[in-house]
Amino acid sequence: MAPPASPVGFSRVESIADVQRCYEYRLTIEARAAALAAERHNPAALQRIEESLELLRAATGSHQHREDANFSFHLGIAAASNNDYFEASSRALREHIHVGMKMHGQALMSTGTRELTVVFEEHTNIFQAIRNRDSALAHDLMFGHLAHSQARLFGGGGLDLRMK
Repeated sequence: MAPPASPVGFSRVESIADVQRCYEYRLTIEARAAALAAERHNPAALQRIEESLELLRAATGSHQHREDANFSFHLGIAAASNNDYFEASSRALREHIHVGMKMHGQALMSTGTRELTVVFEEHTNIFQAIRNRDSALAHDLMFGHLAHSQARLFGGGGLDLRMK
């Protein structure tokens, strides 16, 4: 049974802790979606991911960070997994993901263009692993990409989210 067309949403992003929790969730879900996308994609799904990658390439070449192209890339991978739950959960978390991407983009832009290029290379490597149907590599590259993004944003530490 497919998930509902309008999945239940989440409350608004209210704190940096919300962004950190979203990254924690994405590390697991998006890495698995990338692995499945490598196994299951068809030419149309691969083209959708590649079109988003081209938008990221243009933005990187213009020394810009585009959250819309970035989200589209990740959403394309979720769709290529051929599991509606991955795409529906990404759409439901769009605002949370967008806030994290925007903050990450601002952090990247504050350090010059080198980090922006590194992030684009991470996206390119993920795409190539999916295109080559290397599910283990796609999984590991997506996990690494999101872990690096989280580390760049939180300085490698993060907030203490232990229950008190």
